[in-house]
Formats: sequence, structure tokens, C-alpha cells
Amino acid sequence: KIQGSAVKEFLFSQALASGKSRFEKQQFGCGPFWDAIVMKKIQALVGGRVKYMASGSAPLSAEIQIFIQSCFNCPCRQGYGCTETTGGSAIAVTEDNTTAQVGPPTSVTYLRLRDWEEGNYLFKNGQRGEILLGGPSVCSGYFIDPKNPDDSIIKKNQQDFVTIDNVRYFCTGDIGEIDALGRIKVIDRKKDLFKGATGEYVALSKVEAALKLSKYCEIPCVLGRIGESSVIALISPAVPELIALAKSLQEPSEDALELCTKPAIVKALSEALTQQCKKAGLIAFEIPKAFRFVLASDATPAWSPDNDFLTSTMKLKRPVIAKAFKNEIDAAYASLK
Repeated sequence: KIQGSAVKEFLFSQALASGKSRFEKQQFGCGPFWDAIVMKKIQALVGGRVKYMASGSAPLSAEIQIFIQSCFNCPCRQGYGCTETTGGSAIAVTEDNTTAQVGPPTSVTYLRLRDWEEGNYLFKNGQRGEILLGGPSVCSGYFIDPKNPDDSIIKKNQQDFVTIDNVRYFCTGDIGEIDALGRIKVIDRKKDLFKGATGEYVALSKVEAALKLSKYCEIPCVLGRIGESSVIALISPAVPELIALAKSLQEPSEDALELCTKPAIVKALSEALTQQCKKAGLIAFEIPKAFRFVLASDATPAWSPDNDFLTSTMKLKRPVIAKAFKNEIDAAYASLK
């Protein structure tokens, strides 16, 4: 949402509408007119000469991709890869605006899909399966100290790396799909699937991607507990929006930690996040049935690489979070009884 007069807000919304229309025609930017009167200042924030943007590490929503291309007048493409494969192993083609895909493999990458029967992802059912990345960019394995070998690392090397037809592959744990044009879509993650009591699988990262689109959400962590029928979500809220919401509900306070536990605030946030999930197209069993809102003691995000709840690439350490926030998780599930 633009900060400024009603005229500025109207012009910005019209520019974005033009950008969305151009996006659907396989173009980028808002067009010369809107660039000149609206977007030029935004483009100047990054130098004004950006020709290409790439996104990795986490899924890029269609909404954000359209927004970036509209504002910065350049293509924004998703890439895919892992530390173990020396970074980028696939990247979307510059001329292709199609969302939710990471393009074909790079020229040095072999890609295979391996059946994962437990999750019912089978190659015969629409070219789906676990993504294996192979070729010269794949590392030799995780380092084992010859003076003090770690059995868990030895086992991990045996599980995560395989050789097929003389090609060494890294088993990513990601579930992929290859479409008719040879583009890869990352649709799930083996470790991030929750199987509910009714047997339905919920992709936790998919739910988190939907929650991230809410202005109230800084970092989401969706969790499921064995034996339960639904998932719950721990949310590290966006503090400025949290304070603004409290003010709008006639409960003004600058104490973000206190606001995270006020019933009226929790209710309003939960309703807003549930609506965001529905807007993103999640079906009923995928939507968290309870939310808890958490921050660090200094009202900064609850999870960061510094406190060891996120990896250096900003990925959730879900088991670590689940252990540290057991009381909040217990309370969330108790509220459903």
C-alpha cells in the first residue's frame, strides 16, 4: 500500500493494473507512460538500470513476481538449486512470464524424478517425484573429519547421495513436477508434509507461502502434530502492522509482546490470516485451525539465524522451533478441543 495522497495511491494502483495486463501478455514493466510518472522514482532506489532480477531460496508468489516486474521494468525469474549442488541448478527462461516454475535444468545439471510412494508422488502419475540433481556441480558429500568421524554424517552421505548410470546425484527432498515444456515446478517437500488423522497431506511450506502474503505476517511457521486432524501456525507478526491493528480496535499500545496475547488482537489477526489462506486458494484441511503470535523478548522477529531458529539461508529449523515453542503449540491445540 502506497503512503501518500489519494491521487498518488490512485496513480500507483493504475500503474500496477497496467503492469499486470502487460505481464499476462508476456511483457514486463508498466509501459513508458507509467514508468515516467510513477515507477521511475522506485527504479531509482536500485540505481535505475536493473535489467534482470532473480529469486531463489523460497517460492516466489505470482503476486510478488508481477509486482516486482511492474515496479522495476525488468523480468524477474525464479531459480532453483541447493548448497550441495553449488547453487543454481535450474532457472526460468527470461522470455517466459509463467509463474510457479523454475525453468529447465542448467546445461551442467542432470535432473531425475524418483518415485516417493508414501506421498503418492509417482512419475507415472503426471511426471512427479523427488527431485534428484546430478552432474559435475554436485559436491563430494558432507565433510567427515578423518580423525573423529561422525557416524551421523557418514549415514547422511549414504542417504543423500546416490550414483545412477555413473552420474552422482544429490537427493534434494523436494517434490517436483515436469510440465509439457520441460519446466520444473517444485510442488512439495518430503520433510515438510503433515499427514492428518484423516490421511490427507498438508504441505507446510505451501501454507507458509500463503501466510507470508499477509501484511500482518513477518515469518510464519506451520506445524502439525501426530494424531491431530489439523495444522496450527506460529506467527512472528509484523510489529508496525500489529500496533496499527491494535489502535484500530481501540486497544492502543506500543508493547508488541503484550499485543501478541490480547484476545481481541489474536482473534482479529487469526481471522485476517485465515482469510488470506482462503484467498490464496488453500482448501479447508490445509488452513491452520489455530494461531499463536510470538516475538523475541526485544520485540524483534522470534526466529533468526542469530538465535539459531533459522538457517543462514533463512529457512526454518522446524524441529528446533517445535521444541522451543512447545507451550505455545500445546496451547494452540488445546484451544481446538
